[in-house]
Amino acid sequence: MARFAATALAAVTVAAVAAVATAVPTDGGVDMASTERMVASLRDSVVITLASDCVGACQNRVSAALTARGCTSVEMLPTLRMVNAVCPPVDGASAEDVPAAIPGVLEVGPDELVGGDAWDEEDREGDIVIPIRDQAGKPYFWGLDRVNQRTLPLDNQVGASCYPNQGSGVDVFVVDSGCMPSHPEFQGVSIRTMALPTSPFDVAGIDDRGHGSHVAGTVAGWRTGVAPKARITCIKVLNSEGHGKGSHVSAGFEYAAAFKAANPTSKVIMQASISGSGTHHDAMAKRMNEIGVIGTVSAGNKHTSACKYTPARSEDVITVGNSDLDDSIWRNSNVGRCVDLFAPGHKVLSVDIKGSLVTKTGTSMSAPHVAGLAALIMSQHPQGASLRMKDVLAMLTKNAPMVGQYPMAWVSPSCSGAPPAPAPVPAPTVPAPGPTPPVFPTPVAPGVPPITRPQGMFLGGIPPPGSAGPLQMPPQM
Repeated sequence: MARFAATALAAVTVAAVAAVATAVPTDGGVDMASTERMVASLRDSVVITLASDCVGACQNRVSAALTARGCTSVEMLPTLRMVNAVCPPVDGASAEDVPAAIPGVLEVGPDELVGGDAWDEEDREGDIVIPIRDQAGKPYFWGLDRVNQRTLPLDNQVGASCYPNQGSGVDVFVVDSGCMPSHPEFQGVSIRTMALPTSPFDVAGIDDRGHGSHVAGTVAGWRTGVAPKARITCIKVLNSEGHGKGSHVSAGFEYAAAFKAANPTSKVIMQASISGSGTHHDAMAKRMNEIGVIGTVSAGNKHTSACKYTPARSEDVITVGNSDLDDSIWRNSNVGRCVDLFAPGHKVLSVDIKGSLVTKTGTSMSAPHVAGLAALIMSQHPQGASLRMKDVLAMLTKNAPMVGQYPMAWVSPSCSGAPPAPAPVPAPTVPAPGPTPPVFPTPVAPGVPPITRPQGMFLGGIPPPGSAGPLQMPPQM
């Protein structure tokens, strides 16, 4: 795919994930999801990429061979042809060396600590002022205002009449810190939360960080969301400090891919505002795209090349940088040839796990705008289930406004500007998945009827049925 070159970088670097202690608590009250515990568990933990044709019996042989060589916690990810395992060194061989000689194994890499791509820094002098209320005192979601018009100034309009389905029939898997489904912004929205049984998190997957809820709110919140009728599944892979293991992220990707493989006519998006460095993400992204899962990921906030990080560097996902209110590149956004487009990400107003709304900044906030836009396109498109990443990217960037040398993600509010349907894409050959994930839509919470919105609108303008009224805004954000 074509990547876009940047002409300038922002001015300040962001510190990497803070160093954490590696001592493991031994008392009975140890928090298995703590960052310290995660770091300790990385020892001898590996992520194995299998050959693309290693399915079925081949995967069974690999699992047996790993066990025979002393590996434990062997977790096969059959759809993406990956394996998570703990392989202690044997006879001087490293953890990576132990599985490398097994037939069917393509690559072995160490597990890693990963983190979400939100920016926790205080405002700086010279930062652009972002309004959080309109002239009537109502919450103002400037990102929604920006992504449906080609030029500035913003017109306070959020209509997208070419996309009246508003994401209906699209499943968006948010691989992040979980979600807070009880938030008023999710009333009337089809949302469920979970954590995979191999992770250290409670299976309910409730957000204790706030990152995943904010992201999901931008995708499909009833007022904050680009595609409020999309179905959201929040998969918790990050802890309360915003850290997680690469192997848990891989398992989250597998869940989304297995859902698509089991439901070939489904329209599936995988949204991950997470950064790591493992090379296995490249193979995972390629295989997800082949199956038909559209990946939207954050470029990162290190003021450097996005190509240094995964999954941002993959050519098989849509990598999103952070644009500001004046269509400039936000000062800490990653850039470079691995960034496909930009979307609003500075002081984006969305869900707070305390029950209100809060602004957050970072490419983590940019990527879910694109996930929502992709849901609008796929929901409306007659061949939405067959679209691949390049198809969706082309639609999002046709006649797009520019952020420096990069296109900005948008959807035209004029049906005459809607891109034509691409040629049909042949159905992919999908390897047989393991245990089939449940087929849903998830029902709306009991007693909460679906929201009826003005056709083609991102923004409702009235409280959802059953809510206590408008959300309370914090005094300062």
